[in-house]
Amino acid sequence: MSDLSNFVVVGAGNIGGHIVTELLNKGKKVSILSREGSDNSKTSALESKGAKIIKANYDDASTLRKAFESVSAEVVILALGGAALAPGGPSNRLADAAKAAGVKIFVPTDYGIDLEQFKAEDIHPLISGKEPLHRYLESIQLPWTAFSTGIFGSYLPLFLPNLPFTQGIKFSSTAEEDIGLAVASAFSNLPSKQLHNRNIKISSFDTDFKQIVEQVGLSEDKAKVVPSESFLESSKVPDQKGFFAWLAYQLGGTGNAYHKNDNELIGFKPRHTSPVEFFQGK
Repeated sequence: MSDLSNFVVVGAGNIGGHIVTELLNKGKKVSILSREGSDNSKTSALESKGAKIIKANYDDASTLRKAFESVSAEVVILALGGAALAPGGPSNRLADAAKAAGVKIFVPTDYGIDLEQFKAEDIHPLISGKEPLHRYLESIQLPWTAFSTGIFGSYLPLFLPNLPFTQGIKFSSTAEEDIGLAVASAFSNLPSKQLHNRNIKISSFDTDFKQIVEQVGLSEDKAKVVPSESFLESSKVPDQKGFFAWLAYQLGGTGNAYHKNDNELIGFKPRHTSPVEFFQGK
């Protein structure tokens, strides 16, 4: 059983909103950190479910520390966009503030495909800040827990009409709602020491795009399975379009499916076990 009860979630949009909801369902005390001056309808809806709203200037480590201290934060969970990992982004400041406030575990914005199998030079620049952040957290002696989820379920249709495929290669995918459930399960079922400096690998299902085409019944005019190598050159471009091509190349080429996930370890039972629902109406 977990020995942690006070959580702060930074960023309560898509993934963050699901994490807040599932932590509340587990009986945890949850605060949402938002920027000073911001007013978000999603945040207000989560407040009505029991979350507390705290505000701070993300550029000021002192106000961030005070915000964490005001709710006796034990765990700080980041659910920010990719810009949080860029040089000069808020992740390091949030980590410094969490350390100063006595936070016990820091969860970076690592949701997505597992990067442990890649060499640093093979990781796309837009997400290359993940591993350096882990090292920084260790340098300031702030324990971290990361969650590798595979590609988000709702992202799968974005690859239409050209779907990358290599025979025998599968990838892992997790529905956004399931990511929230998995994070809450880990922090409810495992003692904190078992989560220190650990990459938790979760998956709603493993699949490939050829299997998806067959399961969903996509017609040839809507979906075409193509060799993953066709995305290689465009994947080298260091922008959002290049990153999406990099994802396509990895999903169809290296696959990124886990040899063994951590679902059972953390007591996580996915609610979404098929990609079909994400292609409804496509």
